Amino acid sequence: MPIDNFLAAQDLCNYSGDMGGINCGLMAEDENKFISSITHMKIDPEHPLAAEVRDYQQRRIEGLKRSQQGGQRNPKAGRKQKKR
Repeated sequence: MPIDNFLAAQDLCNYSGDMGGINCGLMAEDENKFISSITHMKIDPEHPLAAEVRDYQQRRIEGLKRSQQGGQRNPKAGRKQKKR
């Protein structure tokens, strides 16, 4: 399926644990149905929950990065450089 296809969200949304995150039922224009994590979905910026979804996506992606690094936070992330 092309990456920019429009998919309509269905009523099915659930949390599938740390590995899957929040999943959502989707329907394509050809009426094929899918279930996908919302972690990497593009959300219509006009959607009333767009800001909340983007916040969730950012937190989730950061959490996934940490888990791949053995749960360690990146000590340099967010730290200002010292002037010399």
